[in-house]
Amino acid sequence: MATRSDCLDDDKIAYFEEMAKHKDLTIEIGLQSIHKSTGVWMNRGHDLDSVESCILKLKEANIRTCLHIINGFPVEDEKMMLETIDFVARIKPDMIKIHMLHVIKDTKLAYQYKKEPFHLLTKDEFIDIVVKQLERLPEDMIIARLTGDGVGDALIAPEWTRKKTIVLNDIDKLMVERNTWQGKYYKESRHD
Repeated sequence: MATRSDCLDDDKIAYFEEMAKHKDLTIEIGLQSIHKSTGVWMNRGHDLDSVESCILKLKEANIRTCLHIINGFPVEDEKMMLETIDFVARIKPDMIKIHMLHVIKDTKLAYQYKKEPFHLLTKDEFIDIVVKQLERLPEDMIIARLTGDGVGDALIAPEWTRKKTIVLNDIDKLMVERNTWQGKYYKESRHD
């Protein structure tokens, strides 16, 4: 189940705790970025403390957790994207989904992009950042997704996201080329 952290109060978490005793349950929380300026830019509507508190309560309730992040916000640089992954590594959800920012037709972002185009990560930039992020995550964290699918005719940009298999293969190739793996720098990047 996917939701926002500010939609899960203690009563709902207690309900899902009981449900998790009988059914396989994962609750995915949209983090997107840890940066307040990005949250304002994308009109997220809740803060980082809400996400952290929610994940900790879900873990205490023995509910499997997944965090969702997005790379490529035009208001972020690589350092900021790595800071987001360091946060994820620190609070250790069971899983993570990593996406590239998509510009989709008939959205506020699409109108903004058409009016004043902004830089979207190239495929190579995205792959480089994802490999660096994987190096900083715990080895036992499940990677539920490494890129999203371009949504048919609704996708405006970036076009390269339509070729998910190529992106995934290129991530693997770069990891081999760099002789690296998930968790290689986990302990060095942690901020306990």
